[in-house]
Amino acid sequence: QGVPQDAECFICRSSIEGQGIVSGCACHGGMGLAHVACLVRQAEMSVKEMEEWGTGEGMQKWRRCFDCGQCFHGAVALALGWACWKTYLG
Repeated sequence: QGVPQDAECFICRSSIEGQGIVSGCACHGGMGLAHVACLVRQAEMSVKEMEEWGTGEGMQKWRRCFDCGQCFHGAVALALGWACWKTYLG
């Protein structure tokens, strides 16, 4: 099932004709639709929060949706895995 043309990223609320918006978890409706860049930014902030304040989910945000808890799958999982590697090891 594809992403609708008028899809809106649930993180940044941008809906530029659904460009770059993906769905890679079990969320229903608009909650599961986001830009990969927004998911990356969210994961980076979670790791920083864990490192600085000892709160948050840390590295789990790179693997799991914060809302439904399901591991990301398919192209989204690959994109986040690559971004995580590049961020911390690349």
